[in-house]
Amino acid sequence: MAPKNRIAVVLMIQGNRDLLELTRKCLLLQGGIAVETVMSASEAIKKMETIKPDVIVCDLSYSCENSLDFLKKLRENRIDIPFISFAYDDEKDLVLKSLDLGANGFVFKSVDVGSAYEALKKLIASLTKVSVAASSDLRRITPETVMEASRAIWLNRECADSIGADATKLFDEVSKSNPKRLKIFNGKANRSILGGLLYLLGQYNNMKVTEKAIAKSLCTSEVTIRLSYRRWLSEFPEFFPNKSNPATFKKARLKI
Repeated sequence: MAPKNRIAVVLMIQGNRDLLELTRKCLLLQGGIAVETVMSASEAIKKMETIKPDVIVCDLSYSCENSLDFLKKLRENRIDIPFISFAYDDEKDLVLKSLDLGANGFVFKSVDVGSAYEALKKLIASLTKVSVAASSDLRRITPETVMEASRAIWLNRECADSIGADATKLFDEVSKSNPKRLKIFNGKANRSILGGLLYLLGQYNNMKVTEKAIAKSLCTSEVTIRLSYRRWLSEFPEFFPNKSNPATFKKARLKI
């Protein structure tokens, strides 16, 4: 089990090369977890020679047979690392087979990608005994996390880096002004915290992106983005002077 004073290390088996980076990004944006990705069970075995994961997550949709054999061998060798099956709703037979072989839980993918990864993160937290609330607050968001999220939204690197730099500076100002104010974000995933802030900064910088587009880029929902930017507006009004209408924000009035 992962101690509460560190984040959980997740080994993700994802057999689809096109989805590999998306999977890694979506898991990282949940906050409180470190992610190692491999494309097959054989790669997972090699990876485990150098790292000791707290939990293994396997996308059964793209790597089912060799991964199920891998799970079987793990249990036969009394290796009890938690194993989570990730699959589509119509792949119940695969999920049941994995449970018979010793999987500790499963998450079905859904139309709402954000909800699926949120459920996956909670199951990871449960199996590794890492507190969801403790592992995903504002203080755990690094400049690298901010920049990665910004670049996921804005394909233009110059635009993404400019907004990412603004967001990082704002985080620093908030942290210095009154750390207790960060409590409003306890228990919120990184994507929830960052989504609303980046939406607002996009308005200020005249690089507007819709809530729907940001939600898709950060693997979450439009409702999450909307709630996030409203929390930023209500709790940190000094940074957002014209909070009545985000669409009318002017970059010159951003107080950072």
